[in-house]
Amino acid sequence: MRFAVLSPLTALAGLAAMLMAPAPAMAQVDPTFDNAITCALIYRYLGDRGPAYDRLVAKSAQLSGRTEASIRTELDEREPRLIAGIADGRLEAVSMESLGANACPKTFDVAPATRGARASGGTGQPDPVRCAGLARWFDRKFPSNTWGSTWTGDEMVRRTAAAAGVNYGTMNSSADGFNPGLTPVPALLDEAVRCQNAYDTPVPPGAVLAAVQHGDRPGIDRGRNHYCQALANDFDRDYPDVASFERAILRHPPSGMEQTSRVMEGLLWPLKQMEKAQCPAFIAKSRLDAFTDFANRVTAATKQAQARLEREGKWW
Repeated sequence: MRFAVLSPLTALAGLAAMLMAPAPAMAQVDPTFDNAITCALIYRYLGDRGPAYDRLVAKSAQLSGRTEASIRTELDEREPRLIAGIADGRLEAVSMESLGANACPKTFDVAPATRGARASGGTGQPDPVRCAGLARWFDRKFPSNTWGSTWTGDEMVRRTAAAAGVNYGTMNSSADGFNPGLTPVPALLDEAVRCQNAYDTPVPPGAVLAAVQHGDRPGIDRGRNHYCQALANDFDRDYPDVASFERAILRHPPSGMEQTSRVMEGLLWPLKQMEKAQCPAFIAKSRLDAFTDFANRVTAATKQAQARLEREGKWW
């Protein structure tokens, strides 16, 4: 019998069937590689990345003669298929709960699955490839600019590359192809925060914008403040000497007003991004006040030029 031809979902369904069988012996399944990696996949689905999950990954590596890194990569590939199988009814979520509570822990001598459990120790470090991929994915899916790449996304790739012992280009290539499948955005945001903490790099702007749409998560504020300060720096860099624009309008209204419009359009971009990111008042308010002052002063200069035009006619 060629079990190797079975798809991961078929093997998973078979494991679920064994669990649901009435015989008491079925509370435990054979401690094979297929069952070990399937249990690891179930723990991932249930949100448990703690010590029990790490032991299942290590057991899968031991039984297959492979590295733990390759097992984690395979789990990254399998997870979307599991989620799709549950979404379309081929698999039952309740079966995953039962497997994580009974068959998996009894077979592999690990703790029952616990939602939200975090890994500890060296093996608990979030996977660097996945962290880099998440950063790139958020910036692509929720773009803050036209390039789909941001400083914090670049920095996450740089730091995870160093952690994995590969060069930037290799990690960046892996990150660009990342696809989280059907994992809900809030869960991905929580994962991005864990990456932020592990590699000391703020979540990227894309994650900040995703949190606005899908609900804020603990830890997002660090990335939000970083992004908002970057926008504030852009605004401050481009903010002009307002008096020079007042003089330009009074000296030559057409060209002065054209120059003013270009500068104001440039200043509006970071302000609009601040609004989208729900930047805190301590960063956004002073910039909005400065823009309002600029607008009021050039409006007053324009009215003066108009009044003079009505009195004297064109003087430029």
